[in-house]
Amino acid sequence: MTSSANSSTAFDHRDPGTSEALWAADGRIAAANVLAVPGNGRRMVVVAAHPDDETLGAGGLIAMAARNGARIDVIVATDGEASHPASPTHNPAQLAARRRAEVVAAISSLDFAAGVIQLYLPDGLLDRNQEPLEQAIDLALAPGSLLVTPWHGDRHPDHEACARAAETVLASRPDVEHWQYPIWAWHWADPDGAPWSWESVGRIDLDAGANSAKQTAIGFHVSQSEALSDLGGDEAILSESFLAHFRRPYEIFLLESSPIKRAIATDRAGGGLA
Repeated sequence: MTSSANSSTAFDHRDPGTSEALWAADGRIAAANVLAVPGNGRRMVVVAAHPDDETLGAGGLIAMAARNGARIDVIVATDGEASHPASPTHNPAQLAARRRAEVVAAISSLDFAAGVIQLYLPDGLLDRNQEPLEQAIDLALAPGSLLVTPWHGDRHPDHEACARAAETVLASRPDVEHWQYPIWAWHWADPDGAPWSWESVGRIDLDAGANSAKQTAIGFHVSQSEALSDLGGDEAILSESFLAHFRRPYEIFLLESSPIKRAIATDRAGGGLA
C-alpha cells in the first residue's frame, strides 16, 4: 500500500478514519447483491496498483475463485517503492525489492497457480503511464473474463489510474465484466456519506477457508503492516484499525460499468452472475 497523504484529494492514512464497527452496523452492506464467484475455467484478471492491494481488496475472491477452477492472473502495476518516502533505513530500491517478494508470496498463498505479472511502473505516477498498463490488461484478458481493479473513486491517483486503464480497455471488450474494490474509501468515507450508489454494491461472502487464506496473505505484506524500524519515517502504513476493514467475512465490489449493470439486472431477474 502507498498512502495518499500528499494527494490533492486529501486524506491521510495516519488519521483515525472511520471505524469498521460503523461500516459493519450499516444494513445496506448486508442487503447488497450477493455475487457469484467465477470458476470452471473462467479467466479472472485482478489488477493491483501496489503490492497488497490485490490481497486487501480481493484476496478472498482470489482464493475462492481458484478453488472453483478459475484461471487467475494478477497484474501488479508498481512495486510500491514510495510507501515510506522519509524512511531512514530503506531507499526506494530496497522497498521495491521487499514488496516484489511479498506480493509474489501473498498471491501464491491464495492461488499457487495464479500468474503474477509485475509491471515495475513508477509508484505514484500511474496516471503518466497509462499505455503500458492498458496493454498489460488487454493482453491478460480473454473473451468473457472478469476484470477486478481498484475503484476509480478511491482518492488515490494510482488506484484511479488502474480503473481508468480498465475502462479504456473495456470500451472495445463489451463482454468483459468489471468489478472495482475500494481500499482507502473505507478509511475516509462513512456509510451515510458513501461516495457510491448503494445499488452498485456487490458482495462476496467468504467462507472460513477463504478468509483464513486472505489473512495469511495479508501477513506476507510485512513492510506495510509492521514498522520498518523504530525510527521516524519507518512507521507501519497499515494500522490495525485500518486492517479491520479487511478482516470482514465478506468483500465488497462496486459494479459501475454498463456490462455489470446488465448483469445485476439479470441477477435480480433470477439469472445469476457467472
